[in-house]
Amino acid sequence: MPRSPAGSPERLFSLLLRITLALAIVCTAVKAWGYARQALALRSPLPGGEPPRDGCTIWFVGSSTINRWPDLSGAMAPWSVRQRGVNGVHIDEIERRLLNDPPGPPPAAIVNYAGENDIADGASASSATAALMALIDLERRRMPGVPIVVIAQKPSPTRWYMREAQLEDDRLVARALATRPGTAFVPAGGQLLVAGAPGPYYREDGIHLDERGYAIWGAAVRRGVERALPAALVHRCRSATRR
Repeated sequence: MPRSPAGSPERLFSLLLRITLALAIVCTAVKAWGYARQALALRSPLPGGEPPRDGCTIWFVGSSTINRWPDLSGAMAPWSVRQRGVNGVHIDEIERRLLNDPPGPPPAAIVNYAGENDIADGASASSATAALMALIDLERRRMPGVPIVVIAQKPSPTRWYMREAQLEDDRLVARALATRPGTAFVPAGGQLLVAGAPGPYYREDGIHLDERGYAIWGAAVRRGVERALPAALVHRCRSATRR
């Protein structure tokens, strides 16, 4: 059977078919690798799980807002901190990875920032709150007596359209925490607004804070966290000589 000449419709169709099949194979492989990486991550503990070095260590648990905080240690000094954030994480993933933590001494306190990605990906305020309360209940079971703090969701330009859902989640979380002894809600975030809208404190993606944003937001977080913790603990840790 004679071959079709180069440039004929049959040859072009065959070439396009091979390219399409190759792209499909590559896409499938990339997807499979992504699922495998996610499955592996869910079997791993959260980052920053080194044992507390003293009685003044605070865990900061949450999403990329925690993970990308460039000077968390400086913002919270002289407290010791563990940066236990994961980019793009949902609350149920935090809970699953926290279950993978090995037994060990608890921190002096836990500060949670989570729920922003859940709402961004379509979760309702009530479902995000329920997921966060499940995480807090897990933290309480594993570390009874440790103070637990939740930071309000920060405003951001790219996600400004979902601000009402974020604020509703904040209201529900604050109400739920009021019934749980040893927990507190920190309403940080308003400091990032200028004339009622997110100010010039964000990276190019309009979601993550830049250094100036972290400095403003971090100062509010610190004030709120220290107000929420037991006064004796705050006095002892702020007075201690840190390395």
